[in-house]
Amino acid sequence: MLLAALLVPAAAGQAAQRVPVQALGLTETGGEIFLRGSFKDQTQTAADGTQTTETEKFFEEVLELRSKGYVYHPNLLDWFADLRLGLTQEMININQQSQNSNGNLLGYNVAGLFLREKPVSFSAFSSRNQQFISRDFARRTELINTRHGAQVVTKGEFPMSLMFEQVEVREVSDLRTDERRTRHLRFTAADRRDRDRTLELSYDHEDTDETITFAPPKGGGASTVDHLPVRRDEVNVHGSWQWGPGPLKSRLTGNARVLDRAGNFPDKIRAGDLALNLQHTQTFSTFYRALYNQDETETEMDRDMNGEVGFTKHVFESLDITGRGAYARHEIGNATEDIKGAFLDLAYRKKTPVGQYHASLLLGRETTREQAPAGEIHVRGEAVTLVDLTFVTLKRPNVQAGTAQVWNLSRTLRYREGPDYTPRDSRRVYANRPGCRGRHLRPPGRARRLHRAGGRGRDLEHRLYHLDQSPEIRCDSDRRVLQLSSARR
Repeated sequence: MLLAALLVPAAAGQAAQRVPVQALGLTETGGEIFLRGSFKDQTQTAADGTQTTETEKFFEEVLELRSKGYVYHPNLLDWFADLRLGLTQEMININQQSQNSNGNLLGYNVAGLFLREKPVSFSAFSSRNQQFISRDFARRTELINTRHGAQVVTKGEFPMSLMFEQVEVREVSDLRTDERRTRHLRFTAADRRDRDRTLELSYDHEDTDETITFAPPKGGGASTVDHLPVRRDEVNVHGSWQWGPGPLKSRLTGNARVLDRAGNFPDKIRAGDLALNLQHTQTFSTFYRALYNQDETETEMDRDMNGEVGFTKHVFESLDITGRGAYARHEIGNATEDIKGAFLDLAYRKKTPVGQYHASLLLGRETTREQAPAGEIHVRGEAVTLVDLTFVTLKRPNVQAGTAQVWNLSRTLRYREGPDYTPRDSRRVYANRPGCRGRHLRPPGRARRLHRAGGRGRDLEHRLYHLDQSPEIRCDSDRRVLQLSSARR
């Protein structure tokens, strides 16, 4: 009985004490059986008149079991366990060629929390998820995710946590097999002694080993293998401070980020931001914001610098007046973009017998200047979405053949021309842009167009990197804003 008293603190109250002490207690059990089927029939016609037809039938029969419980007492070990078992059948026909396959489904999610009410607690977890992802004009891709790890958490004025996990992803399709293993260590700490002054710190270390094996070409030959190691170290710091009496509290917040990534995609990020809000009176406040972000790779450096100042004035509890001035500068290699603007926003609201009346007036002016040198311009991070066999036209013309590189959004996986995407040249006339000297003089160029050719079914958002041959760009624009709106609610 002494052990039971230690495990049930007074703060837990009578509800925790009513839990019976036993070697193995079950608090919840359940399950589910479901059948799921899908049917797909589609036809695609190419520019030369060639047609590709596909019909697919896919069925799943799944049994899921769920349970929650504890060992001796929930404050000693609280746990849950889920289990998923199933069968799959796929029947696909592409251009009168049939392929039938059967598969198994296995998934689980198990976790336990030790000493949850104590100053130091420990948890362990393990999970596996398996699914089959639909792809157009190809068999489904099998995706298996497994995750195992443990975490120690301390409570109090200086809460801390330390977690280690290993995540494995295996993706199998007709064209390739992708195996990725990530070992992740995360440490967090905070200072919570004063609710008006907080400081939070986190550190992440990741080692990823990825191997992609491409199937041999149809004409014969050996399969190719890509090894893509990545190591990432990242530190994030967040702080806040507020002061002042009651409703006149002012607040200062800041964030800092340092990231170093090595291996397949070397990258260094240095970023920080500050925000200051001063509450001078109950009806008048001012705000100040600044941001800096630097992203350095092997080929170039990108910088973002933003600043903003403004005020807010409340008049007669029905009119809010907000004025702000902003400046932003973006640098990509030797190209720059400067944006300056000032805005005044008036928001009026009044309760009427037929409802709430809202009206707003926005006045502003913004100027933009863009400059870029002549010759080769290294373009980074143009986001494109490649879906099935639909071509996507890139934003810039005159892309040099052979310079395109397509990666996933996290820049951890580079896609191959042929198995994953197909480029195509096309002619396109680009409209003149008023106010831009030089850009509208660019002749109609050869624009690179891409489409996805049966690549990763779970990741359709890609990031494109290419070189653009163009004349010098000088663009000045001036935008004036006058916007009036009203509504009754």
